[in-house]
Amino acid sequence: MNAKIDTQRVHRILTSTVMAAALMSALAACGGGGGSHKSSASLPGTDNPSNPGGPNEPNNPNNPVTTGLLQTTLGNTGKAVDNTLPLNLGTTLGGVGQALDPTIKPVADTVVGLTQQVGATTGLGKPVDGTVKQVGGLVEGLGTTVKGTGLPGGLSAGVGGLVEGLGKTVASTGGLLNADPKNPQPLTTVLGNATNAVGALTAGLSGSGGLLNPVNQLVGGVTGGVLGGPSKPLLEPALGNVGKTVDNVLPLGLQPALGGIGKALDPTASPLAGTVVGLTQQVGATTNLGAPVAGLLNTLGGTVSNLGTQLPGGNVAGLNGVLQGLGGAVSSAGGLLNATPGNTNPLGNTLANATGAVASLTGGLGLGGAVGGNNGGLLSPITGILGGVTGGAAGGNGGLLAPVTGLLGGVTGNLGGATGGAANGGLLGGLLGGVTGGVTAGAGGTAGGAAGANGGLLGGLLGGLTGGSASAGASAGAGAGASGSANNGGLLGGLLGGVTAGVSGSASTGGNNGGLLGGLLGGLTAKK
Repeated sequence: MNAKIDTQRVHRILTSTVMAAALMSALAACGGGGGSHKSSASLPGTDNPSNPGGPNEPNNPNNPVTTGLLQTTLGNTGKAVDNTLPLNLGTTLGGVGQALDPTIKPVADTVVGLTQQVGATTGLGKPVDGTVKQVGGLVEGLGTTVKGTGLPGGLSAGVGGLVEGLGKTVASTGGLLNADPKNPQPLTTVLGNATNAVGALTAGLSGSGGLLNPVNQLVGGVTGGVLGGPSKPLLEPALGNVGKTVDNVLPLGLQPALGGIGKALDPTASPLAGTVVGLTQQVGATTNLGAPVAGLLNTLGGTVSNLGTQLPGGNVAGLNGVLQGLGGAVSSAGGLLNATPGNTNPLGNTLANATGAVASLTGGLGLGGAVGGNNGGLLSPITGILGGVTGGAAGGNGGLLAPVTGLLGGVTGNLGGATGGAANGGLLGGLLGGVTGGVTAGAGGTAGGAAGANGGLLGGLLGGLTGGSASAGASAGAGAGASGSANNGGLLGGLLGGVTAGVSGSASTGGNNGGLLGGLLGGLTAKK
């Protein structure tokens, strides 16, 4: 009997809590929708760093994220480690993520657009979003309670911050199904909140009086002197040349990505390398071998470099650049043993010259000629085909994952339509629209527009296959005729658009550009 009473009491408490949270959310929404005018200084997201609700609060799930997916996730992960082991990983990993974000963004946007399209078409997006926000709010409140318990060793702040962050993570997951203009990057928001939760845990445990504070102080004293040295270009030019070497063979756009990664790693790697080079130069000075060895290498490197200018017939297959790069690498290597004012970055210069020589070799063979529109080269026909395959969905010179986004574009259609209340095109949009659409409208008639999904099962299927154009008044399920000037295709629309884009002149003036086949045909026929 007592157990039954206790169960009913717990049920009433939970029900009251959820209802109270829902009421508070409704009151907050009503209060935020008033017509009173506020000055720009008090609005969220302005220059006031203490104002809640703006981008200055990255933990708030209602704030738009201003950084990329990997920059946010990797940067927060690095900060979580830095709280315990100060290795400057927050800045380093954040820079690496920033360099990789342009490559990963098209795929992430396509996946999120697909999940939001499913949420909008099935009608589950908003209910699920509201539910997870309530659950997340309850978890976040529990974390606030833990923070006030006063546990020793930083446990109250660390564990409480972790639970709070998990609550915010749960609350923000609804954006993956329900498109919200205030949260244009829901996946970034979710992962940012999750990694921030881990950072809150390590910050609490490593703070004053925390369990990990002695480790933080010890490691910080060691790494502070090493990582505090000047940063010089070490990995940026070398990795950039590596990317250029690959791009000359396969036009994947790796040079800017790898160069950006190197630039992000240099603030950490360069001081460490400078410490090592300082030791080798000290050995050279102590043994009196530094100056003679450096002089010998400088002479040898100059001889090799001069050979490139004396080749008969000019720069044959890039050999001039190869010899000059190798000669420069040999000459600059002498600085590893002998410090001179003219070679203050010997390791960086050596790596840059060596990798530049390899890039000159592949470039001189004409492997990258098709990318820039130049003719000739031993393997330029092959790279012409590869350039077409890797060309982006916009018909241009795409990135590493452009073929994937081209294919997904043909399946999902215009995923951006999900945020406007109607799912535009795509195989899934057509099929789901055919299931959920009304039975009062046939497959023909006017365009669906933003009012809803017209057509029954047959109309949805036809809409999923043929899509429609707002200007032509084409019909179809799931809002395939949503208003706009772009062609909102279905499966065939995406595929045929991929065939004709880059070949037809109209494809470059506002339609669906590129796609996998468009990039291929563009590489074979359009680039002369």
